[in-house]
Amino acid sequence: MPYYMVSHFSVTDPATFQEYPPVATPILSQYGGKLLSLTGLAGLQARAVIEGTPQHVATAIVEFDSREALERWYNSPEYQVVIGLRTDSTEGWVIGAPALQPPPQ
Repeated sequence: MPYYMVSHFSVTDPATFQEYPPVATPILSQYGGKLLSLTGLAGLQARAVIEGTPQHVATAIVEFDSREALERWYNSPEYQVVIGLRTDSTEGWVIGAPALQPPPQ
């Protein structure tokens, strides 16, 4: 069953954060992660605010085959080497969420 990582964050140190995507994206792909949406960062398509006032400037949604796949990526030695580029340059949160299972008919 698909499992999703959703993150919302503000960039507090743009110089450090700009180093993160080029090194993190290949690791994400290596572990089967598929970036489905990334909005709110400079140079990206603007998001549509439907309701409320977003507290963070960026939203990312990544799909994995399972929760275990997400955890393998997150805890991988490769990602642990670069995670500080994100955590030291942003404020926000990251959660994992399962795909919605429709009720049986």
